[in-house]
Amino acid sequence: MFGFKIGNLLQAAIFGLLHLLLFWLLTSASFIPLIVITVFSTLMGWIIGYIKEKYANGSIIPGWIAHGLGNTISYAIIAFML
Repeated sequence: MFGFKIGNLLQAAIFGLLHLLLFWLLTSASFIPLIVITVFSTLMGWIIGYIKEKYANGSIIPGWIAHGLGNTISYAIIAFML
């Protein structure tokens, strides 16, 4: 409806906002970590959307792999911080 550029930006912003909401509700983090999580998640959402559209013929598999790797790395870091 909006074209790829606007559509990808919107889906990335929603992806970032959902991660902000989840992180905010589950932690008592201060403002700066919340902003970092939101910006990083939005950027990664945009990159994954771009890869899906331009290089993967619309397949969501690269996004699944990237999200899974991101979660694995994040949880490994969190595990060693606790």
